[in-house]
Amino acid sequence: MCTENGVSFLDLEGNARIAFGGVFIERQVTDKPVAAQRELKSLFRPKSAQVLRAMLREPGRAWRVTELSEIAGVSLGHVSNVRTGLIDREWARASDEGLVLAAPDALLDAWRDSYSAPPGERLRFYTPLHGSAFEDAARGALRADDAPGRAAFASFSAAQWLSPYGRTGTSYFFADDEGLRKLRAALELTPVAKGENVVVTVPKDPGLLADTVEPAPGAVCTSPLQTYLDLSMAGERGAEAAAHLRQAQFSWSR
Repeated sequence: MCTENGVSFLDLEGNARIAFGGVFIERQVTDKPVAAQRELKSLFRPKSAQVLRAMLREPGRAWRVTELSEIAGVSLGHVSNVRTGLIDREWARASDEGLVLAAPDALLDAWRDSYSAPPGERLRFYTPLHGSAFEDAARGALRADDAPGRAAFASFSAAQWLSPYGRTGTSYFFADDEGLRKLRAALELTPVAKGENVVVTVPKDPGLLADTVEPAPGAVCTSPLQTYLDLSMAGERGAEAAAHLRQAQFSWSR
């Protein structure tokens, strides 16, 4: 429109068309600047993600910075940076009551599109247990008790409890070191190089094991949000299962 009306312009992405007298400058940027991409990725790094997880659990709530700091377990300064990033992208707005998500779907879409597997150790095992024997043993190991160690169903295995879509021959878990020890004992796991039917990821980000739900006694699962993100990068079947989970679990996406 500017070109058609003979108006020079310069935007914040680096596009420009400036024409006057003997001067003519034209520049088009096809991709987002690297700095902008880096800034977007920083919004989904572990500490920032803890803030986003809290907000997406209650997307209609107005949040004070101090409330988010306490619930997410991060500094006030970090929450303020996340707040600025959300408002700048129009994913949230400031109101008299606090910060409110304005576009949770757009936020989730951007998180999904930039998501990559959580850093950590990915271990492959074989278990001789199947069916109800496997399920009972797993739930016994995952059940919260006074013993140290945390573990949770993840990916397709979590989706089976949250919003069943399709079965897979492999069971998936997140666990810390002690949680892994409990799983190895309860499920009689043997390490294998191939032919695994159990995959356990020991993530570097402890927040993943704090963001869990328990839809049935002992069936501790990664949250619907984390499960959705993990499924979204698990191939075509995973993307289909993720879409099904999003429709079933996130009321604001219906």
